[in-house]
Amino acid sequence: MSVAIEILHQPAYAMAQVNLSPGESFVIEAGSMVSKSGGIDVTPEKVKRAGRGGILGAVKSMLSGEFFYINKITSRTAGHILVAPTHVGDIMKHTLNGDLVIQSGSFLGCDDEITLDGEWQGARSFFAGESLFMLRARGKGTVLFNAFGAIETHDVEGELTVDSGHIVAFEPTLHYTVTKFGSSWIGAFLSGEGLVAKFTGRGKLYTQTRNLESFGRLLGGLLPPRE
Repeated sequence: MSVAIEILHQPAYAMAQVNLSPGESFVIEAGSMVSKSGGIDVTPEKVKRAGRGGILGAVKSMLSGEFFYINKITSRTAGHILVAPTHVGDIMKHTLNGDLVIQSGSFLGCDDEITLDGEWQGARSFFAGESLFMLRARGKGTVLFNAFGAIETHDVEGELTVDSGHIVAFEPTLHYTVTKFGSSWIGAFLSGEGLVAKFTGRGKLYTQTRNLESFGRLLGGLLPPRE
């Protein structure tokens, strides 16, 4: 059974209040806690990103940051915890009944019964070179994800092309191909779009109205040069 969750201060400065009964647990993104009431225990856990197998692969994963951390919170008494993303934007409470693929930077939390998988085959191939790591949530319950800006829900039936920097989450009933924008790499470079994903099939796709990477480049260009 899902815990009770309230989304506060939408849409620009959203924050989630997770209300827990005694013995209930919830999983949150590491570093997302704003505050918590007494009687709540926090236990760090890690999820492995997609990578090479074997001992060598495990060592490389540890050295290269191929693990990302989450926190499991468990309440000994009735209480709550407030969580918020790092950047400005909205939060969506998604009812999961199956699978959902989430951009790892957009993951905020989920019910403890839900499994997070960063090693599925799609995580290895998705936007190679775009520093975009995807994880897969499986099971039944509530998933919280956030966006830079507002969250747009697309009910795809057919085809939809999306800039990679705007992808938040999608149902795996959608198939995708990663390609350049336009007919040539020169055109893709001049357009400023780079790689895009062409989704086909039927399912829900969630996008964000702002591109964090583009925003970072804009701010970087306004900063004084380093001495």
